[in-house]
Parts: sequence; structure tokens; C-alpha cells
Amino acid sequence: MVYTQYADGSGAVITSEQYPIGSQDPLEGVPELVGKDRDEAWRSYYAGIFKGAALLGRAALELSVKLLGAPGSKLRAQIDNLADAGVITKKLAEWAHEVRATGNEAAHEMADVTLEDADAALAFLDSFLEDVYVMPHKHQLRQEARAARQQAEADETL
Repeated sequence: MVYTQYADGSGAVITSEQYPIGSQDPLEGVPELVGKDRDEAWRSYYAGIFKGAALLGRAALELSVKLLGAPGSKLRAQIDNLADAGVITKKLAEWAHEVRATGNEAAHEMADVTLEDADAALAFLDSFLEDVYVMPHKHQLRQEARAARQQAEADETL
């Protein structure tokens, strides 16, 4: 636990408690810059900064979509183009649109982003990243391990 002290303007010193901010575990296989935006989004969420969480979640999604080579100048079109090309499923595109829409609401609407809004957006973001990066990465590692094992077995029989 960290304690901070600050003046409240009257010269009096007020002590407040600041607890460690939570975060999610990193997702293996996610590009570094996408992972940084995702991590910042979750840190914002745990700090109660839900608008920031929504904006950073959208930023992570947008960067991810660009790295996947999505054509188009608007995020909506880029997501749809990835789905139309078969890079992502239609269901995954729907989830990505949830992240996009919540981020847009945070950036352009006057309404507050609630805990529930931010929680849903980040859950959809993580599901998107799991499908696009994490599972393919794990599959590649399994294939490499299997090939190495088979090679070692072949070498033993010589």
C-alpha cells in the first residue's frame, strides 16, 4: 500500500490511501504495442477510469486491425473488411464492433462510460486478441514442440 500526501489548497495536509492498481496478465503472442495499449486499458479500468479504459481498448483494437492488414480508412470498414476476407469470423467482427462502439461513445458522446461498459469492451477486446494472436501462437508452439520431439525420436533410432 502506498500513502500519498498533498495539500488541499488551504495549506492543510491530507493523507489518502492509494492501493496498488490491478492489471491483467499479458496475452502471449500479442504484438508489443497492442499489448501495451491493452495493459494500459486494464490499468485504467482497475483505477476506475472507465472512459480511459474504453478509449485505450479501442486503440489496442485499431492497432491490431491495422497490423492484420485491414484495408480502409475507418475502423468500422476495416473490421468488416477483415471479416469479408475471412481473416476473422463474423462473430469476432461483432465483438470488435462492440469495442469500437464503446470507444467511440467514450470519445464523442457526452454520456459516462460505466464499469459495465468498460468491462464488456475489454472482455470483447481480450476475446478478439485471444482468437487473432494467442491461439495461433500457442498452436505454432505446439507444432514446433511436436516436430522437435519427432526429430529427437528419429535421431534416437539412427
